[in-house]
Amino acid sequence: MTQNLTWSAYWSAYWSAILIILLTYYAVIILLYCKEDLKNIILKTSHIKYRPTSEHNSQTSQQQAAMDEIRAYLLQSSYYPIGKSDFVSGLQGILSKYKNLQNTAYETSINKLALQECDHDPS
Repeated sequence: MTQNLTWSAYWSAYWSAILIILLTYYAVIILLYCKEDLKNIILKTSHIKYRPTSEHNSQTSQQQAAMDEIRAYLLQSSYYPIGKSDFVSGLQGILSKYKNLQNTAYETSINKLALQECDHDPS
């Protein structure tokens, strides 16, 4: 009876050792060959946090449209000179179309663009 318990203990230790060795082996293989995939899976949660929303995409496209319209207006103004008050009211008219960009980071970049374009304008 004691011999059966001894053999049973040996077999359980044997299978436990085999299991630990196999788990270690496969863990090393996975780390060696799938390192980039694992890194992407782990970092995937951080990408979800910073994924642009549809509102952000809409604001970005509207910002681009506003900048394009301002550039076109400034180019047109350089070919057909107008008074300061007409120029300012024209810019205000363009910017009034994009009210949802007010008080956002895009407002600052649009203001900088207008100033840069006016500085570069020889007229």
